[in-house]
Amino acid sequence: MSKRVIVVGGGAAGMTAALAVANAGGKVTLITSAIGGGSSPWAQGGVAAAVGPDDSPDQHFLDTLACGAGLVDEAAARVLTEEAPARIADLLAAGVPFDREPDGSLALGLEGGHHRRRIIHAGGGATGWHIVRSLANVVLATPDISVLEGPSVTAIRTHAGRATGVELVWPDGIDGVLEGPVVLATGGCAGLYGRSTNPGTVNGGGIGLAWQAGAALADLEFVQFHPTALDLPAADMGHKALLLTEALRGEGGQLLDSRGRRFLAEGPLAHPLAELAPRDIVARAIHYARQDGPVYLSLRHVDPDHIRARFPNLVALLKPLGLDLATDLLPVAPAAHYVMGGVWSDLHGATTVPGLYVAGEVACTGVHGANRLASNSLLECLVFGRRAGLAALEGVQPDGFDDMLNRGVALEADPPLPADEGVSGAALGEILDHNLGVIRDEAGIVEALARLAEDGNGVVARRIALGAWLRRESRGAHFRVDYPEPVEAWRGRIIQQRGQPPHFAPVRAAVAAGERA
Repeated sequence: MSKRVIVVGGGAAGMTAALAVANAGGKVTLITSAIGGGSSPWAQGGVAAAVGPDDSPDQHFLDTLACGAGLVDEAAARVLTEEAPARIADLLAAGVPFDREPDGSLALGLEGGHHRRRIIHAGGGATGWHIVRSLANVVLATPDISVLEGPSVTAIRTHAGRATGVELVWPDGIDGVLEGPVVLATGGCAGLYGRSTNPGTVNGGGIGLAWQAGAALADLEFVQFHPTALDLPAADMGHKALLLTEALRGEGGQLLDSRGRRFLAEGPLAHPLAELAPRDIVARAIHYARQDGPVYLSLRHVDPDHIRARFPNLVALLKPLGLDLATDLLPVAPAAHYVMGGVWSDLHGATTVPGLYVAGEVACTGVHGANRLASNSLLECLVFGRRAGLAALEGVQPDGFDDMLNRGVALEADPPLPADEGVSGAALGEILDHNLGVIRDEAGIVEALARLAEDGNGVVARRIALGAWLRRESRGAHFRVDYPEPVEAWRGRIIQQRGQPPHFAPVRAAVAAGERA
């Protein structure tokens, strides 16, 4: 009798894990609100992979390290970049219609932090949608994968410290239990923010389930803010921040301040890579530039026919708002986009709870360090989704956590104020936007800790705040004006585990940002 694996989440990571199990001879029950849902279909830019003639996995690895601000786990980055071409081949076999050059070769885009054109895309800026649609077709046609659409997982079942299955409830109130090893592929938690490029359903639910099951979390203070989300009143956007993909800047898009100046190319906010600097740098520059007035993304100087042909989905999304992607000045501001932290896992997706595995944005392998390199997110879903599925099928035990803790120290620190009774979802988003955004400080973080309660989504939001309070430095996506520089002593990871004091552990074989790029 074939072993059955439970996969929670129907996005790119979950479907990849399910297919890996089925292809290896196992059976899968895939639980999801909707197949092909979550953050994956919203991904615009593409998938990073070294498939071009002038590129290599080693160069992709070096770019990943440089962007991660000294906290990238090198072993995880090697796995990610070396397995990338094979995972692209898997997607081609699944029928993903990647964009092509006239000679039939894959069209490769350029994004911030990359020193080569290696962004493989589909439908211009509709890559995520095409990937999940193609994977869903394969999943639904695979007999050994049973898809349950609709139920919510309410708990990870454990026995003697081991995950044994899940508890779930259907919309009509009927509950049930499924037994087997569990792969969580439930996405991140950036949707908790009021201004976010994520749907509100991306609210850290899987992180909370793992926390309650006793799994360790890591790096949650590192929330990436996408620099260029459309800056229009919420009513115009249906209360959603529309992402304007980084690939627009890769095709020549410029960022202009209220005086029409390219502030990333000249002046006090300038950077050698200008608009193609890493996301944390661009997001902070926009934050400061907006203090003097609106900031705009402009493609007016680029051939309009090229822009409209390259990004047809964005042209269509902007048209009802009265905006022309090719010719208008597009108001932009940062929005919560991605969390580098999540449930601690080894290189096979194994967590500190045996029998519980994670993949995709819910996981924290350390592959992104303090700041994710653009378009490594979908790639992470593919590489580590496959690994997590196979590990769950084979019963792989977690590796490396105890050694990491032994190299670190406990942080004997409590939040400075008690939690209130809790806040509503809308108020929670306002707290995160105001107190834990692109720029942070002691007073704001303490205020957040005083208002975020240990219940519901507040559990995960409070983990973000506690990590930000503990990390007294600025690094990557975590920037504190009261500690504005990186500190060598903090070049490590903050681990949080229910019932235990937070712990700090140095990063395995990390290098400082830019040392080898």
